[in-house]
Amino acid sequence: MSGTSMATPHMAGEAAVLRQYLRETDPGLSNRELGELANSLLMSTAVPSLDNGSGTYFSVRRQGAGVANVYNAIVSGAYLSVEGSDRPKAEVGSSRDGAYTYTATVHNLTDSAKTYSLDTAALVETITELDGVCYVANSEKRLSADEVDVTYTGLTGGKLTVAANGTATFTVTIALTASGKAYLDENFPNGSYVEGFTFLTAEDAGGVSLSVPFLGFYGDWGSLDVFDGDPGETQNMLGTALADIDNSGYGYFLGVDTETGAYDESRLAFAPRRANRQLVARVSLLRNVDHLEEVITDEAGNVVYDTGDLGDAAQNLRSRHHDRHPVYGDPVHPRLERPADEGRREQRRRLGSRRPVVHPIPFGRPPNGGEEEQTKSFRFYLDNTQPAIDDVQLYEEDGKVMLTCLASDNFYLKRLRVIDSTQEYYYLIAQEEFAAVSETGQTVRLPLM
Repeated sequence: MSGTSMATPHMAGEAAVLRQYLRETDPGLSNRELGELANSLLMSTAVPSLDNGSGTYFSVRRQGAGVANVYNAIVSGAYLSVEGSDRPKAEVGSSRDGAYTYTATVHNLTDSAKTYSLDTAALVETITELDGVCYVANSEKRLSADEVDVTYTGLTGGKLTVAANGTATFTVTIALTASGKAYLDENFPNGSYVEGFTFLTAEDAGGVSLSVPFLGFYGDWGSLDVFDGDPGETQNMLGTALADIDNSGYGYFLGVDTETGAYDESRLAFAPRRANRQLVARVSLLRNVDHLEEVITDEAGNVVYDTGDLGDAAQNLRSRHHDRHPVYGDPVHPRLERPADEGRREQRRRLGSRRPVVHPIPFGRPPNGGEEEQTKSFRFYLDNTQPAIDDVQLYEEDGKVMLTCLASDNFYLKRLRVIDSTQEYYYLIAQEEFAAVSETGQTVRLPLM
């Protein structure tokens, strides 16, 4: 069994058992104190799982603190807290130099002293190659002593001793060596996560070991792209694009050939005079952001429409059915009754104090990305002129009934649809032929297929 649908009832049951035990042994705890202590005990005594394939631990982003063990939580008599965090987990931030540090405290709830030895497993992603292209392998590599230096302060004789009913604080420093940084620089030019666990192995007979998960990033988190690619780019998860939709949410992406899926940014157009149509943004975010604003300007730079600050937005790699922000159309916003011109739609994201969340593991949020603003723009044509059909002729030629007409538009044509008296549809798809018309007044004759 796996997944949140199974983890949720299991964790709820374990938490209920532990809370009942804590309530019976310490009835003076408030509900808040009870919840915080139960969470700390369950996370501190969880057992990180090994990946049988790689032989090392699954990443923190995949398993959180590890597999909860309610028995360990009840009999441990000790739990961890981390400075600057409300849970026993360390978010060590982004570092271009590959140096990270955190401070944690062991709380001893028993009348006997406890002693622990410490060890830290620092993990990074591995890669796999397919047809000459490298991909993240979804498995972890434990950095060797040649690739990372781990040091501790607060220990005595290399051990951490916690007095009865007392506390003991220690600090962990994790520093990538030149070899460790070389591996990441070579394989992850945009940076990569550095994560893992610090293990506190109980030295006392029958003692329960503890652990702290940590998560950091090697590189410049603030420089990473906010937007996924547009529909014309390969290997993007969703793509950021403009869409022409009706009131029910159905429609198509501007510039995307509905037959081939090809994307042509020069073919972005929207006709606001049609009833019940809206131009919306399908924005695919690679990261959480704390600011969203969408602006439409004309060619002269005059603002036609501005949503204002729409607030924060979450990254959305998992679903194509995320929020869309109507910009203009009918009936959400008044139609723009104005001559045809060109417009520019900008989608802005400023990275600020709200930290991105690591998804889907609810471990925590990576470091602050700063106040850098990123903008993605689309140049599109605001088309208020309907296509025209002229010079319609019906005649016989070589024993066949022929229909000719002159179809024209001030932007471009792709398809004609002919409907006969029985309401039977005939489609004339001639993208290549229409695209070959490059001059005003130029014509092309096409057979009806």
